[in-house]
Amino acid sequence: MKFRFRLAAVVLGAASVLLAGCAVPTAQSLSEDTWVAVAIDGVAAVVPAPPTLRWTDTGRVSGSGGCNQFSGKYTLEFDRMAFSALAATRMLCVPAPQGQEDKFFKALELTRRVQLADGVLLLLDEQGQPLIRMVKGSR
Repeated sequence: MKFRFRLAAVVLGAASVLLAGCAVPTAQSLSEDTWVAVAIDGVAAVVPAPPTLRWTDTGRVSGSGGCNQFSGKYTLEFDRMAFSALAATRMLCVPAPQGQEDKFFKALELTRRVQLADGVLLLLDEQGQPLIRMVKGSR
């Protein structure tokens, strides 16, 4: 019996260490700032026009893909996030290297999870693989 309690304590302790740096963002915490993409699909975002996101706590999102502005809706329940009804302007832009804007919009469509760790916001696919890495920018 003591072995079971020790095993449970070890498992719970290990789980708390793994989760210590991670948090689940809330709509309110996301809406306090503009978030700037620093990596999309593992590739560093281009400066001076990296993609951005601005959330409202009423289920709306807007931002820039680096050239085109967009808006739409999102849902957030615990660590589950999805974007819908995204609409973007169709400005003729000089393409960013590696199709950054297209990859950004595709990554938003594939987002199913979200994680906040050490000031870095990760938008993840269904399997938990990072799609977009973001940091707080200015409002």
